[in-house]
Amino acid sequence: MAAPDSLKVFRVPGTLIVNPTNTTAPSYGGTVLGSIQRVHFDTGIRYARSYYDEIGRTGEIIAVQKDAMFEFTLRGYDDDALDKFFPSRSGDVISVGNGQGAMSASRAEKYLWAADRPTEHPSILLLNAIPLLPVNEQSLRFSILFELNFSVSLIALPASVGAPICAKIGLVASLGI
Repeated sequence: MAAPDSLKVFRVPGTLIVNPTNTTAPSYGGTVLGSIQRVHFDTGIRYARSYYDEIGRTGEIIAVQKDAMFEFTLRGYDDDALDKFFPSRSGDVISVGNGQGAMSASRAEKYLWAADRPTEHPSILLLNAIPLLPVNEQSLRFSILFELNFSVSLIALPASVGAPICAKIGLVASLGI
């Protein structure tokens, strides 16, 4: 069997799990929030040129770290997902425009996007992520199957100052959950 194509990590279906504790599928010891068809993960690494007037050209290129973003559309979610991504939810009603309640930093948790074939395709582990509510007109919509889908972004923050890693990509067994 050939080595898996690492580019498929964003195109294969998977499951979103919050607070995973082990490497045993299907729930990985956490709470399953729903299924995802494809994801977009922006590592946040950018490069900037340092232009030096005295030599009249670029003298150095440095890496500049921005926030790492993990974006997806959640399908087949349950009440646990609504509670995580809509902090102003009460019962079966989502209130919009009444504030967010607790500070976002206090809601940071560990998220795992596990590919449906975890031994063949890489997965993504966000060590300390904060959910962002949908920010555009396409983010909350009904599908042709009359189900409500919503797009969510997670900002991946470093776990601590001493350990500035915010995400890991690899096979689930090697992520060190």
